[in-house]
Amino acid sequence: MLFTYFGGRHYTLESLYYGIVLAAMFVSVMIWFASYNIVMTTDKFLYIFGRTAPSVSLVLSMIMRLIPAFQKKILQIASARMCIGKAGDLGSKREKAENSMTVISALTSWALEGGIITADSMRSRGYGAGKRSSFAIYRFTRRDILLVLVMGLSMAAIIFCGTMGGMKYIPGEAAALSSVYTRAGLLIYVVFLATPTVINIMEAITWRILKSRI
Repeated sequence: MLFTYFGGRHYTLESLYYGIVLAAMFVSVMIWFASYNIVMTTDKFLYIFGRTAPSVSLVLSMIMRLIPAFQKKILQIASARMCIGKAGDLGSKREKAENSMTVISALTSWALEGGIITADSMRSRGYGAGKRSSFAIYRFTRRDILLVLVMGLSMAAIIFCGTMGGMKYIPGEAAALSSVYTRAGLLIYVVFLATPTVINIMEAITWRILKSRI
C-alpha cells in the first residue's frame, strides 16, 4: 500500500501500475487515430473502398473532410469577430452566449451553403446518372500483395505466440519472458511495427537518389 484516500481507501502499487498501463493503452489508441488521419488521405480511402462501396466511401470521405474544415472555419469566424470586439469570451454571460450562438449560426449557414454547392456540382457532373467510373493514382502491385501476406502472417503469429505464452491485452499476471513463445512473439511484434518505418525510410532514400540524378 502506498497511501490512503477518500475515507481510508487503499492505493496500492498494483493500482499504480494498472493505471499506467491503461493510460499507455489510451495514448496508443490516440496515436493510432492520429496516424490514421495523417496517412489515410481521401484519395487512399476512395481507392480502397471506391469500387466496392462507392456511395459509402464517398460519404465517409466527405465526413472526414468536413471535420477539419469545420475547425478551420470556426477559427476564421471567431478571429473575424474578435477583430470587431465580439469575441465569445468577452462581455457578460449573456453577451458571451449571444456571441457564441452567432458563431455557430454563421458556421451552420456556411455548412448548408457548402452542401448545396457540392450537390449542384455533383449533379452538373452527372453523378448518379450512370455507371460510375473511378480514377486512382495508386496501383496494387505484387509487392503490395506480398507485404499484405507477410504482415497478415506476422499478426497471426503474434496472436498465436501471445496466446501460447500467456500474454494478455489488459494488465494482469506477467507473462514469463523465459517462454519461447513470448520471446518469439515479442520479436515478431517488433519486426511488425518496424516494417512501415523501414519501408518509408527506403522510399525516402530511393527518392533522394533519384532526385540527385536529375
